[in-house]
Amino acid sequence: MNFLKDKTLTLTALGVTTLVILALTMLKAFYRIGYLWLPERQRVRKIEWQPFDMILNSKNWFAPVFETVGNILLFIPFGLLVFVVLHQSNRLSTWSRARLALVSIVVGAGFSLIIETAQYVFALGRSDIDDLWCNTLGTIIGVGLAVAAGPQRYRLWCWIALAAAVVFGVIVSYGEELGDAPRIASVMRWAGIPWR
Repeated sequence: MNFLKDKTLTLTALGVTTLVILALTMLKAFYRIGYLWLPERQRVRKIEWQPFDMILNSKNWFAPVFETVGNILLFIPFGLLVFVVLHQSNRLSTWSRARLALVSIVVGAGFSLIIETAQYVFALGRSDIDDLWCNTLGTIIGVGLAVAAGPQRYRLWCWIALAAAVVFGVIVSYGEELGDAPRIASVMRWAGIPWR
């Protein structure tokens, strides 16, 4: 495959990944995936400044694990693809991998900060310091994967990111139909998670 097609694939994968991140961070008030969250609880304007607040003060184990691991996983493909885009850029071809990695991490942290700020400004979720560090950690892991695997894996990462976006789209299209409410409620109660 030629270089131009690879760049187009990478930019497409990064664009689609960015849209998925925005949907999962900024638009949860407008759709639902099963019973993972309640859209009506997403229209808030609140800042959580205390690090590890959810982990320390949660009444159950699921919410902090879901939030922490979810935020880290969400930004792994973003960090990976930002690094790949920068590495494929003709203008940056003289930059070292370390410099590209640092810039990629700053872009990931900056994108996360923009999201957290926008959530507050538009009352579309809780702006949380933990989200910022988890997203940045996900970016760092993604950049590390891109560096470790090398350019021969770039196309594979792009296709995995695109496949994940398709899976996300299918899941969103089923939305509220996912899960059987009575069964989910019994599992939630068994796990110690308050459920209506």
